[in-house]
Amino acid sequence: LGSIFGLAASPNLTMSIGWHYVFYIFGSLGLIWSVLWIALVGATPKTSRFISKQELRYISAGVEEAGTALGEGIPWKQLFTSRPFWALMISHFCLTWGYFVLLTWTPTYFNSKLGFDMTSSAFLAIIPWASMFINANLSGFLADFAVSRGVSTNTVRKGMQTIGFLGPAVCLGLQTVISNPALCVVLLAMATGLGSFCQAGVYSNHQDIGPSISGVLLGITNTAAAIPGIVGVFLTGLILDTYANAWNLVFYITIAFYILGTFIFNNFATTERLF
Repeated sequence: LGSIFGLAASPNLTMSIGWHYVFYIFGSLGLIWSVLWIALVGATPKTSRFISKQELRYISAGVEEAGTALGEGIPWKQLFTSRPFWALMISHFCLTWGYFVLLTWTPTYFNSKLGFDMTSSAFLAIIPWASMFINANLSGFLADFAVSRGVSTNTVRKGMQTIGFLGPAVCLGLQTVISNPALCVVLLAMATGLGSFCQAGVYSNHQDIGPSISGVLLGITNTAAAIPGIVGVFLTGLILDTYANAWNLVFYITIAFYILGTFIFNNFATTERLF
């Protein structure tokens, strides 16, 4: 939803008060959020000031308490020598390559490649992220339903992540051979929507392999997964500056990461508890 709001508001802010204020406003919102988070959110359910006794009992009954001191109880050596954990981290990297490239460059693609003006591009760029919001929730429902019907967690995780990798790969591949603007918008919406199935794959896998330290695991893999937000976005800009409108090359690189992620996650990831 944040992506939808940002993409919708940024063009109007740019045209009305200048592009600098896009950074000032969103940066200020980030600072306000940080203050509220620090002031209102507890480190554990027990330290929360707003949790009810009933909710606390419910959470405590099903969740192990991780150590509260920095690094307490975390098997660092076992963590960084674990093949399934490295598979999870690399897969997370691969999926966010597509996420960041599409998030950052979709408005430009609509404008420079498909010929939409800035206002239209901003509006159309919302559609893929609305699709992501809907399908992210749908994937969780489908995953829970499959597990409740007796499908193994391993099969569900890898099935959902395969959809989350190969679905966008197919849609981006079709982008390279289709020139109809409306159909291209639909394909991008499908790419981001199917990509959100990773919520029931890679993202949920942290809880599978280390339920008591899943936050630490996600923090580590998400750090690696932030690299495409720098490298992928920069490389895409470099490609487009060097080779005019070379969107096919941008899509091919993204597809390659999706295929790599599919291979690694399906062959080396696990849902067995490791930590």
